[in-house]
Amino acid sequence: MFWSGETLEAAIRVDRLIEPFDPKRIDCAAYTLSVGDEVYISPTVDDPQNNLATVRVLGKGDGFVIPAGQFSFLITDERVIVPNNAIAFISMKATWKFRGLVNVSGFHVDPGYVGKIIFSVFNAGPRPVHVRQGDQFFLIWYACLDKVSKKTRDMPSRENIDSSIINGICGEIHSLEALSNRIIGVENRIAERISETERKHTALLTKLAAVGTGLIVLISVISAIFSGIFVQEARRHLGYADDQQQAAPIISSPSNQISGSVPAANTVSVAPLPPAGGAPPSGSGKSIPQAGLQAGAPSPNTSGRHP
Repeated sequence: MFWSGETLEAAIRVDRLIEPFDPKRIDCAAYTLSVGDEVYISPTVDDPQNNLATVRVLGKGDGFVIPAGQFSFLITDERVIVPNNAIAFISMKATWKFRGLVNVSGFHVDPGYVGKIIFSVFNAGPRPVHVRQGDQFFLIWYACLDKVSKKTRDMPSRENIDSSIINGICGEIHSLEALSNRIIGVENRIAERISETERKHTALLTKLAAVGTGLIVLISVISAIFSGIFVQEARRHLGYADDQQQAAPIISSPSNQISGSVPAANTVSVAPLPPAGGAPPSGSGKSIPQAGLQAGAPSPNTSGRHP
């Protein structure tokens, strides 16, 4: 049978079952225990020193945080004795349970146990839970056995969090919260890389557009220069052809050979035939080109006779 609050208070006063004792902490048929001076919290994935996590010693009123999805070892501030004719049951207060904390260390204390009680707590909630040293955290109930038991818990008194307990859960724990944070981190990094790639792509397109504009301007300038040179060459070529066309008629026909356009240095004077019985008029000779006197050309009639 479970002890009533009155029986519990009387037994604690007589047998000093809980120390330090405060009668105000008797809650119906249970006694309220508080958080002690040591705590261990499993490290998160984001903790850069997760492999160095160990027991933390708390001063009076010091606070700590149990992250979502992580384990914690808590030790009571009170030293507890369970007599051989009784057994104790332990749990967390509902206030802390409603915040997502779950007691995973067991729910009873064996007959003959002496020392502080270590609780293993898991934060199954969606957010971290803040705790301070001295917070009223646990409840303990006592119940009678049918007789005094000889099979009792024979072990040294436990006064702190032993390292053998920590070694079982040391290192990071891949909780749902930790995995969710990792996924969010990966998504953020991907979004940043996409944004950076888009910025680089936009900058590259801007540079290519500037280079293309410069090439178009350069090609236009070169085309204008070559067009000017081509026009000048064409005009010079056409001017040379005109000169050739103007010079060609001078030697193209016999009628032009006796025209006055041939320079005097290339002509000879030939006197016209005199009329019958008369003397040739003076100063009435005509010039003919010397080309007519070349080899193979008929010589002019200088005898004064008609052919």
